Amino acid sequence: MPLLTWRDNYRDSYLDATLLQEGRGRFSGRCSHCSSIDPKYRCRTCHGYRMLCHKCMLKKHEDEPLHIIEVISLCKIGMRYQLGHRRGGLSLAIPGHADFVVIASNGIHLIKINFSNQLLEIGWWPSTPIEPQTVATTDLLRITNPPTDFYLALEQMTDGYGLQKLPDRLSQWMLMLREWRHIKMVKRAGRGFDMAGIKATKQGELAIPCRACPQPGINLPTGWETSPGDIIWLYALILAEDANFKIKGRQRSNDEADPPLGPGWATFVNNEEYENHLARFVTQEEISHCVTFSALSKANSKGWKGLRATGIGSVSCARHEMFRPNGTGNLQKGERYVNMDFIFLSSIVATSLLMITISYDIACQWSKNFMTRMKDMPANLKMPSHVQIQYRVPKFHLPAHTEKCHAPYSFNFTRWVGRTDGEGVERNWSSLNGTARCVAVMRPGGRQDTLDDFCNFGNWRKTVGLGDALLRKLTWQSRKQLSIIGHSNIYREST
Repeated sequence: MPLLTWRDNYRDSYLDATLLQEGRGRFSGRCSHCSSIDPKYRCRTCHGYRMLCHKCMLKKHEDEPLHIIEVISLCKIGMRYQLGHRRGGLSLAIPGHADFVVIASNGIHLIKINFSNQLLEIGWWPSTPIEPQTVATTDLLRITNPPTDFYLALEQMTDGYGLQKLPDRLSQWMLMLREWRHIKMVKRAGRGFDMAGIKATKQGELAIPCRACPQPGINLPTGWETSPGDIIWLYALILAEDANFKIKGRQRSNDEADPPLGPGWATFVNNEEYENHLARFVTQEEISHCVTFSALSKANSKGWKGLRATGIGSVSCARHEMFRPNGTGNLQKGERYVNMDFIFLSSIVATSLLMITISYDIACQWSKNFMTRMKDMPANLKMPSHVQIQYRVPKFHLPAHTEKCHAPYSFNFTRWVGRTDGEGVERNWSSLNGTARCVAVMRPGGRQDTLDDFCNFGNWRKTVGLGDALLRKLTWQSRKQLSIIGHSNIYREST
């Protein structure tokens, strides 16, 4: 075995090499650059771990301010990073803050710096545009998750012994990461090319749409709306709605103290409009359930004290499992009609399709009086009367309902839905639930921005995987069809 070979023959040499690396190495006598006597410094980031004298160390790191010098820092041996001018030329830069901190992938660095306005140009994201004291490298911002744990890991990486008193920049780090994620989302949506600027972003515009769902003017033929009834189902939208009580939010602040950076611009509803509508129905109870769902309903209602959001409700496309634009919102008191109605109607407000199928695990109750309740909705959310809508219960959930629900709400007895199971929104929770521990303690704006980012990430992964997903389904269906043909031939031969 390789492990036993290593243990018996090479383990001691590995230990010797490790000790050599942590000691002065083979360069203890002279500086590896100028050969001066008794070099005192070694860079842990540079290749080779060579010992250098004071002069050579400063010279070698003129353009490498984020390298880590053992025992001492570049800052303490006199390094001052000059930013924004040619070496040896005139400089318009001014000294940065005395405690200027750079958060990078190899640790947390306290450096001395002269600069003017070039931080973003070299990939350093400032925590504030005015007299910044903390920056994070954009390379680091691309890879961090979860952010708090990652920052603590950087502290351990910088000083695993706990002997140094590192500057506390956790709050600035969280702020920069949130700004970075927002700017990347805005950039990917093409907002940088609009002369009206970011503020002109429309509702739901930053959400990554499902390319496979019908979208008039994009992937539907001209005149689709006048298609005969026997093929109009080709342009129908099949959605799934559900509530998730793991994605909670504690009562820590309010939207005024911590507003979302993109209110209603991505997968979440516009909170201001949403909460103004909810304020009219404060006393409304949860949606009633079938008898077999009563225990689950009671379980979901436990532990609500101290929570601003008891969970989230969300709508996704049932076949491709992508979060809908403006199709997610906070729940304040379980699964109420007013919440789920608003979230569903918000998710379809931008569509002009004629036929919609909605899957919901309690559709048997939610569908009752839906059209009547819609009259109390804001005018922009009211669904046109010519839209056909049918309500179904997901296949896995349906057997738990009372028998009278089985046939009317079964996908198996529904035309024009293929093999859709309606459980797609449940599968979305499996990936989103990983954020529950982090987002629960965030303030409301940061929580929404983070969930928007994760929902969009899930949508993008599924977008690039649509081709492979279609191939898998076609392959499975082909094999199934061949199996059916084979069994049919055997049956005919036997009779």
